[in-house]
Amino acid sequence: MDSDTNTADSGAPDPRSSASPLPSIDESARAAGDSFALLAAINTHLRSRDGCPWDREQTPESLREHLIEETYECVDAIDSGDEPHVREELGDVMLLVAMIARIYEERGSFCVHDVVDELNAKLIRRHPHVFGDSVADSPDTVIAQWNDIKTRIEGKPDKSRSLDAVARSLHPLDRAYKLQRAAAKLGFDWPTLAGVREKIVEELDETIDAAGGADALGESRDGLRRQQNNTSSQDIEEEIGDLLFSCVNLARYLGVNPAVALNAANQKFVGRFAVVEDRMTELGQPMRPETLAAMDAIWNSAK
Repeated sequence: MDSDTNTADSGAPDPRSSASPLPSIDESARAAGDSFALLAAINTHLRSRDGCPWDREQTPESLREHLIEETYECVDAIDSGDEPHVREELGDVMLLVAMIARIYEERGSFCVHDVVDELNAKLIRRHPHVFGDSVADSPDTVIAQWNDIKTRIEGKPDKSRSLDAVARSLHPLDRAYKLQRAAAKLGFDWPTLAGVREKIVEELDETIDAAGGADALGESRDGLRRQQNNTSSQDIEEEIGDLLFSCVNLARYLGVNPAVALNAANQKFVGRFAVVEDRMTELGQPMRPETLAAMDAIWNSAK
């Protein structure tokens, strides 16, 4: 990669030539390097003419969904406390990172080792309190120093508005959480939990109103859809967005990451629904609206 396009060269120490007190490369680090070298070689072979047809046809764009999926599976493994599973899922994430980098290397954009070199340089550059003479004795000081280095030394855009720093590319649930956290750090927050609760109730009422008000509460899903037109559907979508945003704010206010909480709820739902399916099969009953009472009873007993 040309030095003009390598952000690691923008006034930054090169991890291979820096006079900074770098950590020694011990036996564990060397073993990790050997393992990663083999992974890179395997990826290269998989993408070759003698490799795998599926791997050859992949692009960074086609692998995006897999990267997100494997990341969430890794989070699941961490939450479960199953360390062998964590090891496996971390490997899946690492595989995708290495493969995406390999594809860009094939395009002539950058090499796999450029990714690691740039990361190493960034870590050294943004930790001058560890590898230099700076002093940062608290997490808040470290974050402030980190952001200063990004703009003053690396030349990244100075995002003068507080919310500009929250990436648009984030999953909407994660972005809502980060937007609210950023605003709260500047004092834009509810004084008490009661305000958060009242906002959710308000948004829920507005959503019901958009769906047809009190009369809509007795309607089935199909009945509601027959009554909706394009305008009302747009109104409902907007109100649902506001409601979800408010629920994310409740999670943030209580110190809970909403994505992690929702992921756990998804898994809980899958487990309980499996119990319902198995029990209905044992009873010889079909799963359809007419047997909802039976399914509901099994669901409640599975809690």
